[in-house]
Amino acid sequence: MPQTVYNKDVPIENQQMNNISYKIITLCTILLSCCLKNIQAQNKGFIQQEVIKVSGILNDSQIYTLSADQKQTSRTFYDGLGRPIQSLAIKASPLQKDIIQTITYDNLGRQTTSYLPYAGGDGKGSFNANASTNQLSFYAIGTTGDKIADDTKPYSAQKIEDSPLQRLLQAGSPGAGFQPLAGDKYKSIAYRTNTASDVAIRVWKPDGTSAAVYANNTLSVVEAADEQGFKTIQFTDALGKTVLKRQYINETIEGKLETYLDTYYVYDEVGRVKYTIPPKAVVLMRDAANWNITVTGVDKLLFKYVYDPIGRLVEKTVPGAGPGFIIYDPLNRPVLIQDGNLRNGNKWNYFKYDANNRVISQGIYVDATRIGRSAMQSYVTGLTGYSTVFYEDRTATLTNNGYYTNVVFPNTGITPLLYNYYDDYDFNYDAAHAADYTCRKTTTFKNGEVEPSETSYTRGFLTGTWRKTVGSGVSAWLISVVFYDKNGRIIQTLGNNQLNQSTTLNDSKTVALDFTGQAKQIKTVKNITSTTTTVYTVYGYDHAGRTKSVDQYHNADINPIRIADYEYNELGALVDKKLNKTGSSYLQSVDYRYNIRGQLTSINNSTLTSDNNVTNDETNDVFGMEFFYDKKESSLTSSLAYYNGLVSSVKWRAISPNNNKERSYWFTYDNIGRLKAANYQDRAIGSSWTQGGTGTGGAFDENNISYDHQGNIKTLRRNTILVTSPGVIKAVDDLTYTYDGNQLTNITDGVGTDYTSFGFKNPTASAIAYTYNVNSGNLETDPKKGISIAYNELNKTDKITVSAAKYITYTYDVTGVLIRKQMYDNSTLQKTTDYIDGFVYENSALAYFPMAEGRVRNNSGTLKYEYIIADNMGNARVSFEDNGSGAVVLTQENSYYPFGLTMPGNYTVNNPANTKLYNEGSEWQNDFNGLPELYNTFYRNYDPALDRFIAVDPKADATSSLSTYHYSGNNPILFNDPLGDRYEREKPIRTRPNYDGIDMGGMFGGGRLPGGVSHISSSNWAVQYRSPVENMALMSSSQFTSYYSGLSDLQRAQMATMITSKKGCSYKLEADDYANPYRADGNNAYGGGDGNKYYESGVGFITEYNLVPITQGQNSYQPIVAYNKTIDGSMTSLTVLNGVVESGVSLSVVSSIGKYTYSSAKLGLKTAKVLGNAGLAATAVSVGYKFATGHDNTSTIVDVGVTAVTFGAGLALGTVAAPAIAVIGVGYGIWSAAGGSDWIDENWGYRDTKTFKLK
Repeated sequence: MPQTVYNKDVPIENQQMNNISYKIITLCTILLSCCLKNIQAQNKGFIQQEVIKVSGILNDSQIYTLSADQKQTSRTFYDGLGRPIQSLAIKASPLQKDIIQTITYDNLGRQTTSYLPYAGGDGKGSFNANASTNQLSFYAIGTTGDKIADDTKPYSAQKIEDSPLQRLLQAGSPGAGFQPLAGDKYKSIAYRTNTASDVAIRVWKPDGTSAAVYANNTLSVVEAADEQGFKTIQFTDALGKTVLKRQYINETIEGKLETYLDTYYVYDEVGRVKYTIPPKAVVLMRDAANWNITVTGVDKLLFKYVYDPIGRLVEKTVPGAGPGFIIYDPLNRPVLIQDGNLRNGNKWNYFKYDANNRVISQGIYVDATRIGRSAMQSYVTGLTGYSTVFYEDRTATLTNNGYYTNVVFPNTGITPLLYNYYDDYDFNYDAAHAADYTCRKTTTFKNGEVEPSETSYTRGFLTGTWRKTVGSGVSAWLISVVFYDKNGRIIQTLGNNQLNQSTTLNDSKTVALDFTGQAKQIKTVKNITSTTTTVYTVYGYDHAGRTKSVDQYHNADINPIRIADYEYNELGALVDKKLNKTGSSYLQSVDYRYNIRGQLTSINNSTLTSDNNVTNDETNDVFGMEFFYDKKESSLTSSLAYYNGLVSSVKWRAISPNNNKERSYWFTYDNIGRLKAANYQDRAIGSSWTQGGTGTGGAFDENNISYDHQGNIKTLRRNTILVTSPGVIKAVDDLTYTYDGNQLTNITDGVGTDYTSFGFKNPTASAIAYTYNVNSGNLETDPKKGISIAYNELNKTDKITVSAAKYITYTYDVTGVLIRKQMYDNSTLQKTTDYIDGFVYENSALAYFPMAEGRVRNNSGTLKYEYIIADNMGNARVSFEDNGSGAVVLTQENSYYPFGLTMPGNYTVNNPANTKLYNEGSEWQNDFNGLPELYNTFYRNYDPALDRFIAVDPKADATSSLSTYHYSGNNPILFNDPLGDRYEREKPIRTRPNYDGIDMGGMFGGGRLPGGVSHISSSNWAVQYRSPVENMALMSSSQFTSYYSGLSDLQRAQMATMITSKKGCSYKLEADDYANPYRADGNNAYGGGDGNKYYESGVGFITEYNLVPITQGQNSYQPIVAYNKTIDGSMTSLTVLNGVVESGVSLSVVSSIGKYTYSSAKLGLKTAKVLGNAGLAATAVSVGYKFATGHDNTSTIVDVGVTAVTFGAGLALGTVAAPAIAVIGVGYGIWSAAGGSDWIDENWGYRDTKTFKLK
């Protein structure tokens, strides 16, 4: 009999089997015939899983009596060989039908066809013997009213080679015309060895020289082509190292026809990547006939990595920036990190640790004596103090503003910026419990909701953070204290803010969770010196946990505002939002429709005319948009069809006083998916398309777009219709770019200086070159606009100067979150804007704060709801309000050029106008009559007139074939970059239903929003409008699974509590989506090396992401997100700096709630593994700290309650308590955006599964 192991820090009574009523109970069983008589006749073995959603359930007999509202049931049937043949989510559809997926095999036991699920069955989980026929009927052409795409082939077929290797050869996508058949469009993969036709493939030495080429048949070659025929080839040597990535372009670049673009990877003697040589550098060496990285211009384009004698990454250089350094202490812990930006002042980011190797302090260390990495590393290695003292202890003495000792290097010349406290609330360590958990603010909820109870068992949990502000706007310590319930879920945070710096912590956020961890209600209190604002948000769910409604109260409101009701089709995809609903009336109905591959095809419709509700409910719609992919919009002149997921054209219309026409773009791309032209047309309803005015070309064309070998834009032509010249098309820009490496040096405008009020601005016709900081790669002067930009220690914009007396200053907390912006004119402060966890104050007066579908404005003391409808890329399109009589009044309309410039003539009424516009709500900086005209993202600023960022990509080596200043992979129609660190595919405005055991086959891939809910909080507006913690609180477990797949590693770690409450048990983090060079898109790429799944379903062309890691076979994926940025700051406020130490979870997280699981046998099926009593044991868990990587390749062996043993190559960083909790969020300012680096643990981690026992 197995030994029972208890956690000594948790009361025994909370761990007993007879007290599991508070836990999610999962029953995984092969039901006996006596349990369900209706199954007996089926003679099918199955495994059933029950997720219990109510408390007090202690045994299986109680489970059987529960309704669909009280449990979620899934069942998988197996054949005689133990293979799954049908999966059901019982009563999971909105009408409580089963969601059914059939699984078939060929005569070799391979799944060569993947079927989309359908809704049907008897609602009892019975095996459906006619599933294939019923599935075809469900999707049959002509089926109306179900708001589900119809198609004759609702499946995706694959062809696998008939060999022992069984490699994938062809892969289709759901839908007719997309199967691996003659005449159809599909993906293909070919395998071979290199031949003479590949031309010379260079053999590189570690010193960066090449004197030979690979002989024929010595490299393994994989050729992948998408549905459009876009082709990429990967060459791999006998040791499995990728030596070359080749993208076929067939374009004339800078006057020469280029067949392909090559990216080489050069390794050192032990197989670690030493150099990445991108295409532009390859061309320079080719044209010089000298294969040596010393060729002029090559060094500026290289990615370079340096390792010390024991294999640690100690130096990294990204094109455009100086090298970044890492200094380790004798315990192999990073203690100093310096990027190019800090090097200017001999500054370093320092980190200090406690006895459990958790980072407890971080700040700036200045040393003008030991200059450079070698000198500093030698000094730290020689310190003798580490032999006896290697960590800081808590103390009752305030030292450098923190209650920690200061005995470990560095202890002089430091400026602390962050302190983290763990385990308890006695932060000043005086045994008086001055900040004990009993100080938690009591909360009265609406509707009689019960206040959650906190736990005092917080060992291993982050309990508080002190974060210093950085910038001239305010000097303060911002405090956050976090409280948990008995299951380790965050239930309240307390904090202060820059407008109320009191240590009494008057800001709070409290969440009432249901049994499964969904938020039933959230109360937010925001307090400044003169005003307190209280917001209650109440969520409603259906039986499957889908969000059905969101209500909001403010202050003393008795009756709520129904923000939205949400409607889903039978597969769980969002199809309608009714905004500002009162009874049966509402301000707007926003309808969403999708094709069979899950691509968004319409938001309402682009004509805003009625089709008798066949497709949409068009009554009084103020905005509509339609999207075309493989289907051409026949009425648009010369529009093309794209079969690989590229958008061929869009149409939109807004009921705007300034422009009421239907408008459109049709697009062309090059062979690697980069935008070449966007051609504009418009029309009055019922009329033909026109160019939109008198003149040459379309009124708002962006075309003649060309690129150099690295993806830097070389030419661009832009038309417009100026407000001063209505109806007249002007060629406002005809730009030619010149570069030094990837850095823009100059621009010439072919239209001269006649048009300086829009687009590219050069009012003085300056020929002076742009200048960049040599160490950081940041743009410092823009002589065309006449502005200069200064940066702070966080590598954030500190000051933008328009003239000597006109400037803007920015202040951040140490996590890099903007908290204050101040505008000066005539050197006099004109306006102060404060950002406090989504609440925005102007000159200390509330301006607006978040709500689920937009924002709430302070209209002269009256709170006014302003709703915002965004497009598929998260760009704000229209804003509207209730006019007081139940009718819509438009308050703002924005139309955009493809790269983000807003078109002249957009409509705005409110003051302040919504400035969180393009790129999922990046804030538009336009304070001085058109200057500085930059979008502000978390990491860097973006110039939409030039279509490029002005600082180095902080994750540049994830896309090393591209410029370090590119935006969206040069395809802003399909990708965006809301944080400024990694471009990502658009996330359609819908849920991806993900029922246990059901593969949605890419049909509803993506899913930016909880429950499919489209609202402003899901984008980069999130901080300002609603936090992802709140978003996730809206989700069912199945919806959360979908949302989870789109999170970064850091977000997953930060949200571990929510993750475990949603998943309910061990949850394995997926492998790197971009590990496979031939991934199609985020909807269908599995990565991790399983070729049979790379193209299982969905549509998408091959993206740029690298296939070669730095050392350990893992690639970057998903952006690093500072907790305060897209998670709610008042809820946690836990990360710091551009790089953060994550409480990472390498493989799986064991639920804090847990599942009680058992099984029995029937029909010869194997008994499922017993997981044991919830909270008593955890297996297959790998929990570790990861350094701002976006990687999933570090692991820690943890003996909980004792100490961390390892971290990758020996870096001990922390004791991790189980159950897993929210991120500990200590700052790790790895390499800032200026340094262009984003991770340092390439050579540390191994994707291992470790185990631990609870003490």
